[in-house]
Amino acid sequence: MSKKRIHHPVIARWLLTRFRSRSNHESLIGDFDEIFMQIQEKQGKLKGRGWYWIQVMKSIPVFVNNSINGGTAMFINYMKIALRNLIRYKSFSTINIFGLSVSMACAFLIYLWIQDEIDYDRFHKDPVSIHRVMIDTKNYGIWNTTPIPLGPALENEFPDIINFARIQIFNGVFRIGENIYRERGYYIDPEFFEVFSYPLLSGDAGSVFNQLNSLVITEEMAKKYFGDEDPIGKTVNINNRDDFVVKGVLKASPGNSHFKFSFLVPFEIFRRSDREPDSFRRYQILTYIRTEQGSNVNDIEQKTANFLKNRNPEVNAELRLHPVTKIHLYNINGGGLITYLYVFSIIAIAIVVLASINSINMSTARSFSRAKEIGIRKINGAFRSDLAKQFLGEHLLYSFLALGIAIAASFILLPVFRDLIGADIPLENISYMDILKGSLIIGGLTGLISSVYPAYFLSSVRPLRLMKGGCIPGLKSDKRSLSKNALVVFQFAVSVFLVISTIFISKQVGMIKAKNLGFNKDNIIYFILRGNTGRQYESFRAELMNRQGVENVTIVSEPPIEISRVKTGWKWDGKPADIDPPMPHLMVGYDFFETFEIEFLQGRPFSRDLPSDAGEGYIINETAMRIIGDINPVGKSFAMNKREGWKEGRIIGVVKDFHFESLHSEIKPLVIDIYPEVYFSCVKLNNRDIDRTLNSISSVWNEFEPNLPFSYTFMEDYFYRMYESEDKTRNIMKYFMIIAVIISCLGLFSLTSFSIEQRRKEVGIRKVLGADVSGIIRLISAEFMLLIVIANGIAWPLTFISIRFWLRDFAYKIGIDLNVFFIALVISVFIASLTILFQVVKASMENPVDIIRHE
Repeated sequence: MSKKRIHHPVIARWLLTRFRSRSNHESLIGDFDEIFMQIQEKQGKLKGRGWYWIQVMKSIPVFVNNSINGGTAMFINYMKIALRNLIRYKSFSTINIFGLSVSMACAFLIYLWIQDEIDYDRFHKDPVSIHRVMIDTKNYGIWNTTPIPLGPALENEFPDIINFARIQIFNGVFRIGENIYRERGYYIDPEFFEVFSYPLLSGDAGSVFNQLNSLVITEEMAKKYFGDEDPIGKTVNINNRDDFVVKGVLKASPGNSHFKFSFLVPFEIFRRSDREPDSFRRYQILTYIRTEQGSNVNDIEQKTANFLKNRNPEVNAELRLHPVTKIHLYNINGGGLITYLYVFSIIAIAIVVLASINSINMSTARSFSRAKEIGIRKINGAFRSDLAKQFLGEHLLYSFLALGIAIAASFILLPVFRDLIGADIPLENISYMDILKGSLIIGGLTGLISSVYPAYFLSSVRPLRLMKGGCIPGLKSDKRSLSKNALVVFQFAVSVFLVISTIFISKQVGMIKAKNLGFNKDNIIYFILRGNTGRQYESFRAELMNRQGVENVTIVSEPPIEISRVKTGWKWDGKPADIDPPMPHLMVGYDFFETFEIEFLQGRPFSRDLPSDAGEGYIINETAMRIIGDINPVGKSFAMNKREGWKEGRIIGVVKDFHFESLHSEIKPLVIDIYPEVYFSCVKLNNRDIDRTLNSISSVWNEFEPNLPFSYTFMEDYFYRMYESEDKTRNIMKYFMIIAVIISCLGLFSLTSFSIEQRRKEVGIRKVLGADVSGIIRLISAEFMLLIVIANGIAWPLTFISIRFWLRDFAYKIGIDLNVFFIALVISVFIASLTILFQVVKASMENPVDIIRHE
């Protein structure tokens, strides 16, 4: 007799199956079906369906209450078991939590750093509408310096550009009573406060620069100079020359901005002092614009494509817009600091994964001690999902215990990390939401990675097999489980990647520091000439030259590794009419080439005995000679376009190319001439007693300018600061490499323990049959050495690609030496051997009778 089909209410039936208990599933569903059929036959389908819905809705609260109570009881039970296991297996728990907490602390510190870097310049109102104007010279690179009149001209000509702000650096010496300080500031337009969000605590942004002697200072500078007094209206002397009146105080701004300044003065002061304030040929200031909200940057760039060419038909350059939110992280043509953020994000994730794999390996190694526990639970009715929840809970407990330790350690180590990466990361910029978000991401990711694998496999075992002493599926040593071996291979592949990368980064940084720049930077100091030291320079220089320890003295418009002035408007014999290449322009004193030991290819340096050199002489570098297209340019005519007309002259010398920019860039064409005004003085010292010589120079300074402090910089120090990011990357990589290797060794240690435990009987039998200790060591070690070799094979091509990608940002770089890869192989095999040697030797030295009797 066939059963009559039951037509249940679909949704009610689904709810019932969702809330039913697995233990009474069949009886509950059967009872509902039987009563439903009786009501439906006696009272009709509608009554039956109504009864079904009513019973289901009445049952839901009971089911929810039982689930909550049962779930809470089970959760408490799981936590008790987890805590007991934590205490019982102290060494396992300590190694596990240590590895997880170290990896999480690294990840959390990197997370805080990345969050701070991403937030750079985003505190401004509508920051995506602010752009820095760049000049793409096509064949001669992209410049961030622009002509003085560019900003006003863009605002007048293009409706999409609603405002502009021009900026030029102004380093000043401040005198407040008897106190003298050196501060960094900017010349700015009044529109600066409309383009950027720097609110004033005191003063009115609309009228703060109504007078040329107006001064705006930061909140920090106000406290430093005036304490609790109101600084508004106070007079401040700058550079022992001009008096300025404080008209405004800026509210303290976040540190994550590419602007670093203590004071602001009117840009008009700089414009009036410039020799060519209306020229579009000289690139010397920064220009920022604010566009209409929602404007398309590409459209604006297309509209301004011919802007510079319309003002100078010879120039082949276009304007580019660099969003202010990307200045810190992105170069305008790609690359930049964002590459390091990606790299360290990947490293942070890799280290967390390594520690999670360690946890998996240790759980695997300890699984045999819990085999009977799992079997008994399953025999007593535990479902697989219950066991999975238990193991998930245990590993999540380990993860969040480690997370608590990691967060505490992160804040303790934050000052050390700041120094290591050279970033501020102020605590006040770190919100509770950032900490919570980072904790959930790092803790959750680590917990899931480290718990899913053990929970899945340990809950899948057959209870009868476990009770008989069988092993856990997928973990049998005789089959060399692919899963456990793959985890060790991954760990050491990451470690090898970091070892090789660290070696190459160290070699590149070392090459940079050792490279011949084409001039001698050693034992040279430079300082700004101010007051009488500038006005009476020849007397000041003569006095310095008379001091013991001073080998030479010269002047420059800019230090030779910081040349930023770029000009167009050059003229030479045979110059094509349709080109006007931008060339950096350096103005120097007579002794410049002798001081820096720059070699000449042709011609001679400037001479005091030839007065015409000051008005007519030009010296160019090799790259400029190639642009001119004349292999013998000495004696040929050469001219520079100035406000008062062409400065006609001739080329008197060609110097070998020297690096006046970072080694990230290729050497650019350079024009050098004599300039009657002075900015910086460069003094070359001998090696005999530098401290005594510096004191002597300071005394000469005080004779000429007693009211200003003597402050200097070593050329070497400035050079090394140009490569701080690479140097810090090397240091960070070095520490991460050590951490990764330690974590990998912990994982290998636990896996070796597991493997030896599984093969104890085999070892005993082999010894009974005559195997010696060395043979057993080779037998057990061979498997792990093979894994290390495989890890190297995986890491090598990935590292090769990554290093080539990193080196592309350098115009001058090392070659990729394959010997480094073999060095990494030797290092990894040596470290792995040390890790497993103790355990292998211990196992091979055991008495075989004891082993077999125990088994």
